[in-house]
Parts: sequence; C-alpha cells; structure tokens
Amino acid sequence: MTTSTLRGVIPIVPTPFLPDGALDLDSLGRVVDYLVASGVHGVAVLGMASEGFALTDTEREQVIRTAAGTSAGRVPLVVGCSHNSAHAAAALAVASCRAGADALMVMPPALGAPTPEAIVDYFAAVESVADVPVMVQDNPAWTGVNLVPAVYEQLATLDGVRYVKVETRHPPTTMTQISDLVGDRLTLFGGLAGNWLLEEFGRGVAGTMPASIMPQVYVRVWQLWTSGSRKEARAVFNRYHPAIRVSGQPTIGIAMAKHLLTSADVIAGGGVRSPLRELGRRDREDLEAVCDELDLIAVMRGEVQPGEGL
Repeated sequence: MTTSTLRGVIPIVPTPFLPDGALDLDSLGRVVDYLVASGVHGVAVLGMASEGFALTDTEREQVIRTAAGTSAGRVPLVVGCSHNSAHAAAALAVASCRAGADALMVMPPALGAPTPEAIVDYFAAVESVADVPVMVQDNPAWTGVNLVPAVYEQLATLDGVRYVKVETRHPPTTMTQISDLVGDRLTLFGGLAGNWLLEEFGRGVAGTMPASIMPQVYVRVWQLWTSGSRKEARAVFNRYHPAIRVSGQPTIGIAMAKHLLTSADVIAGGGVRSPLRELGRRDREDLEAVCDELDLIAVMRGEVQPGEGL
C-alpha cells in the first residue's frame, strides 16, 4: 500500500458548475491552485461539500483527474468514494486510486439501516482493494448512521483504515471516546467547518478538513497552535468564527462557500445542483454582512493578513 501521511489543514474542494449545469473544470483547477498557494497541507474532492452525491461516475473521474493534475503532488489529494453498497464503494475506490488519489474518504452506507457488522464489512471491502489509506467519515447528520464503539474497535483492526474524520454532534467527546478505545491506531481529523477547531486541537487531532473558504485563516490558526502560540491561535480563530457560524451549515453552506469563492474571484460562478438550492437574497445578505465586518474577501484575496490588527 502507498503510504500518505495526512496532517494539517485539508479543505474540501467545491465542484464548480457552468451556467448550464456542466462541470466547470477550469474553476475547479483554480480552486486547487488557490488552496495550495494559501498554504494548505492537502486538498479533498468529492466530499459532501463537493456535491459528490450529485455527480455522475464520469464527472467524478473528471474531478479527480483535474484535481490530481493541478495539485501535481504538491500536497496530498484525498478523494471521497462513498456509496450505498460495499460493491459500489469498492469500485469507486479502485477508480479513485487509478485517477490519482493519495487517500480515500468514505462514509458508511446511508440506506438499508446497516448493522454494525454490515458497516465493518463495507469498510473492509473498500480497504481490501485500495492501495492508499482509507479515512472513515463519521457524519451522522448526513448519513443517519451512528458508529458505535464496537464498530470503531473493529475498524481499527483493518490495516488500510488509518484515519477518521469526526463530524458528530460534539466531535471532541467522540474523539476522546475513539482514542480511549483504539489509542493511536486511528488518526483523527476534525470537520464541521472547523466549528470545534480549538477543542479538537486540544484533543490532539492531526488536522481539520473545513470548507474552502478563508484557507489563510485556518492555516494561520494551525501554525500558531502547533508552534505553541495558543493564545494567539484562539484570538485569530475567535475573530473569524462568525463566518464559520453563518456558512458552516449543511446544504445552504455549500452555496455560501461557492458565493465567497466567486466574490474572491477564485471561481466563475456559485451554482449548485438539485437537491441543493441556490443562495437566496436574505441568506446572501446575512453572509455578506458578516464578511464585511471581518473584511473576509480581502483576507481570501491575500490583501489582508488573518488577524491583522488584533
């Protein structure tokens, strides 16, 4: 198996669309370049915030190849390959590895009320065919599946399962529970837009996987925290947390992230695919009011340094 050590800030890359709904691969490449230039430690495609659930298999492969070609080995590429059956998820895993994935991010199947045994079998089917490490994405808000402690104990015995992205109701509690069960056999990452970022860092996570907004902020907080400047890290995080509070929501948050990237001249447009809805006027005004207070677009453009003036 190819080893890929994941650590730090690894944003979930959105999938941009053209006005007619087709993939905008030029904008996709620009997002990846933008993130790498912002100092992130990896990029992830085909996650929930990437609208991977709304893409065809052909489009998925185009996204992976575009991201792999653009990142060009500068940072690791994490690829989502979740599905509702073990057979289909394993097939996606093989295709993702061939297309350039350095690691795979997989959620448990959302349909069929899977038993703990079925969930373990599902991940075993994926890791058995993958030649890169597998990350379990624990996000019951999307899947409706709760990973019980016995499942984590079994997953930790699978050689290819190396990471967990924890996105439960209170991730820090879940992280402590997992660590108490399996020690360092599973490496933990945070998500949920970084809402619990400081608490997760305090639990010793390896990194965070937020949306692709304000990567400069997340990277700066990571740098300060890992260098021991905890007070300064808290100050920068708390300064920009209002943007996370407003945009870090399932469904509408995806359109908000795309709106911010469009405003920062990273992508050409902020369209989303059904069943998601476009950003309405009132939601856009709420988002822009917070961004104006934080001068967030200037931060995203690199015109203002995160936390400047604190």
